[in-house]
Amino acid sequence: MVSIRLVSGGHSFSATTLQEAACNGAAVRVVIDTPRVTLVPAELFDKERAADYLSINGLTPQSNEVVVWSCIDADIIAVIAISRKAKESIESHIKGSIEWYTPLLNTTHSDEECCCIEISSSACYIRIYNKNGLLLAEPLNISNEEELLYYATQIFDIEQIAATTPIYISGDSSRAKILKRYFKRVICE
Repeated sequence: MVSIRLVSGGHSFSATTLQEAACNGAAVRVVIDTPRVTLVPAELFDKERAADYLSINGLTPQSNEVVVWSCIDADIIAVIAISRKAKESIESHIKGSIEWYTPLLNTTHSDEECCCIEISSSACYIRIYNKNGLLLAEPLNISNEEELLYYATQIFDIEQIAATTPIYISGDSSRAKILKRYFKRVICE
């Protein structure tokens, strides 16, 4: 499997690499890095209503966007708003199978009670797990460290994250440092 990362403001990838993957029959995982995503339980998912799931969460697709979704064989399906031009460009280079993906679907540490935060240049993905599984998954559009701290403290307070709960942080380490000042068990990956 080949993986490329698509940032909401634009896209870049090697057309040669994608063509080679498609020729080899490999699926190409396209990681959409945007906060314009929502998760839907598989048993409730309907392709015809995909845009509605985004709209319900205040993420109505814009005129230059289309809606894609992750693998429908999974327990949870990500519904994502993506640039129409970016989707067309990707599909023109990939003749094989495309798997749309979001960091919000990452299941690292899902087998323990913890919080996982993945920080990119354009979004922040927060996932909270308890003993029963995924408790909360939230994509956030953050522009600075203060916004990250605000959202983290609000979410952790609402969800009553104990001082002993580990918080795993990956991605932009400069933004992660601010959380280490306020939470006891921050682990940078």
